[in-house]
Amino acid sequence: LILKKAHLDMGITGIAEKCSHLSRLELSFTEVSSYSLQALGRHCTSLRHLVLSSCPKVNDDGIEALAAGPGCRNLVSLSVSNCDVSEEAFGKLCSSLKWLDSSFSYNPRRWCVKQIYFNLF
Repeated sequence: LILKKAHLDMGITGIAEKCSHLSRLELSFTEVSSYSLQALGRHCTSLRHLVLSSCPKVNDDGIEALAAGPGCRNLVSLSVSNCDVSEEAFGKLCSSLKWLDSSFSYNPRRWCVKQIYFNLF
């Protein structure tokens, strides 16, 4: 099991490094870690749509690692449904988002919803 997780991180990191123009990625129901999300944020500067639904390891640290990289600047669509992400961590991604699925996670604050609304226009 530990070997599997290491292979997943290595695979996603490899994809991030070699496919920097990747625009859409779905990782639902995987054990993607903060390490992998950091690699996506660092290398995938064209990433626009990211699906992380039902990923048990996705948490505040992972979202903050994703947000810290330049790849996050173009992210317009994010699904973190059924993930353990707080509104504080999510707030770091609000500046470019136009679509968010946080069902079964938490309720975003008004300012975050307002930011997404303004991003639409």
